[in-house]
Amino acid sequence: MNRSIGIFASVALALCVAKSASASFLYDINTDFSGITTHVEFTEPTILTSLTTVSTFLLDTSSVSTVSSVVLDPVASGTCPPIGLLAPCIGLNFADGTEQAFRGFPVYTSVGTFSQVDGDATITISAVPEPSSTLLLIAALGALVVPRIRPRRSAGDVRPHSGLGNRQSRRPSERLSGLWKPLRSH
Repeated sequence: MNRSIGIFASVALALCVAKSASASFLYDINTDFSGITTHVEFTEPTILTSLTTVSTFLLDTSSVSTVSSVVLDPVASGTCPPIGLLAPCIGLNFADGTEQAFRGFPVYTSVGTFSQVDGDATITISAVPEPSSTLLLIAALGALVVPRIRPRRSAGDVRPHSGLGNRQSRRPSERLSGLWKPLRSH
């Protein structure tokens, strides 16, 4: 029991003292306009604060064609290609040449969900913890669980013979298993 408390205290201290790993940010964009639905996800190392074009995606589903790039302007300081809408906005370029742009967003430079005024598009930005933080938590939980997985012994079981004393077991096979170690003579 004391060992479990010690392990728990060590893990708790490590979690409190450990340097927090920097997170990346997951961008989740959903649009539904004129029968064209699109869902795109990608990660960025920091929250975007200026006009940015993204062309690598974790998820890219659309009812028209695959998305070749997403243009984001999260602050009200410019325009959003391809159509030239006032920012904050997003523009979608599809592989088949189709283009869509959505304006009317609030400034989206923080974690949260941001919806377009008309409700045709939504951007969700969420922090994604680095694997090192997750692995530290899994290791801590594993250290607490592993000692509990040891096989339990029933009341009739006897531990292997240590050579110190004469123990009797209830089963002949257990009596013989302890004889392989040499006995000490006094």
